[in-house]
Amino acid sequence: MDFVEGLPKVRGKTVILVVVDRLSKAAHFLPLAHPFTAISVAGFFFAEIFRLHGLPESIVSDHDKIFVSSFWKELFRLAGTKLAFSSAYHPQTDGQTEVVNRTLGMFLRCLTSDYPKEWVRWLPWVEYCYNTSYHTSLGDTPFRLVYGRDPPKLISYIPGTARLEGVEQALLSRDQLLAKARERLAQAQQHMKLQYDKTHRDLSFEVGDWVWLRIHPHRQLSLSRGNHKLLPKFHGPFQVQSRVGQAAYKLQLPPESRIHDVFHVSLLKPHKGNPPATMGTLPLLVNPPEESKPLAIIRNRLNHGCLEFLVQWQGKSLEEASWEPADTFRASYPDFELEDKLLVDEGSDVMDKFWGQTYQRRRMGQRGDRPEGIQSNKATESG
Repeated sequence: MDFVEGLPKVRGKTVILVVVDRLSKAAHFLPLAHPFTAISVAGFFFAEIFRLHGLPESIVSDHDKIFVSSFWKELFRLAGTKLAFSSAYHPQTDGQTEVVNRTLGMFLRCLTSDYPKEWVRWLPWVEYCYNTSYHTSLGDTPFRLVYGRDPPKLISYIPGTARLEGVEQALLSRDQLLAKARERLAQAQQHMKLQYDKTHRDLSFEVGDWVWLRIHPHRQLSLSRGNHKLLPKFHGPFQVQSRVGQAAYKLQLPPESRIHDVFHVSLLKPHKGNPPATMGTLPLLVNPPEESKPLAIIRNRLNHGCLEFLVQWQGKSLEEASWEPADTFRASYPDFELEDKLLVDEGSDVMDKFWGQTYQRRRMGQRGDRPEGIQSNKATESG
């Protein structure tokens, strides 16, 4: 799952959400408009993907803020779908997925540039073209792998046979688009194959082998930006713990390491000579992950007799606010001022930011008026 952005604006749409089945490589192309949130993308996913295929067992994506948001993770955790993220130093999970993702991005950008004012209109036909085209790596079409049969034959239009001018133009435009789409797809596949073959290496490692790890220069703080050429290209060596898929490996990294420990084979090279006595070290990294800090307390509630705060976190949207036990929150953030944010013992008018309605905050334990449409279940909210 990935986003193709920076497309010509049509009806407010500038982004395509690309969803690809890992086995069949069948794809869906869904147009989106900025701004979109984890909630809106999830709704789109269930409306357009779930209704056709049900819930996937797992979803592989990059570290886009939508896919790493608390809302997205919690939603699919409760749905029983495992979320997997690409390696910190390699944005794909394996070589085949890399080619598919880049081919689709190039394919879609070429098509949208050919039809800058109409790409949203033609996107379903582009999806049909992709899914019914022969893929060398599959030895078949994605459509046939999914449905077990070829699609019904689409009869090419013979110019001049329609009785209505509107039908004539519609069918001519359709055939021209499909021909252009197949041409662009073939070009993208050929280009990506050439690029992939230039750097592809047939390497494999066994558990216990020692390897060197290549880290991108722009992620290191060891030297200034002007001295990237002087930075070491490889670090380590590190020991292979396990193989992940066909082209990735899990390495044993230093305990203080704050990066993902699975790497694509293209970032590794074998260590020659005797095994080292100790493992190597990693350089400092740009933008290490930071712990989220509370921004505001929005609401509180009693959940099975336990007081909980609805916490909005710095750098995250309101939709990603989470319910936290009050005792745990106070212990973790003793300096956070609660007096002006929670009046649990005094009545006050409170604006519910989620529902846009004002209601009276009651003393804790009292039954108070609730915004229309909000029903109480196991948890009793006070404001």
